Amino acid sequence: MADKEINKIIDVLSKGEIAILPTDTVYGLTGDATSLKAIKLANDIKKREKSQPLLILVSSIDMLKKYTKNISDLYLFIISPFNFTFNIQNNFR
Repeated sequence: MADKEINKIIDVLSKGEIAILPTDTVYGLTGDATSLKAIKLANDIKKREKSQPLLILVSSIDMLKKYTKNISDLYLFIISPFNFTFNIQNNFR
């Protein structure tokens, strides 16, 4: 992806909008998971109820703890060396 395209995506995301990006197999919606505007727009595009969870990606256990509720340090210690998918309540609802 060229710098011009990356800068356009950054601009779109910083406004709370949604970008559509190719992955290795499908196109995916991407947005700022901390932006209520982006969350609403993603739900509208996907025709999903507000109560249905959306996927977020985190880069570390610290980032996971920042954006989630009720996750114990012991649980994080046990799972930390592995890759997992979680369905956890976020801090924004």
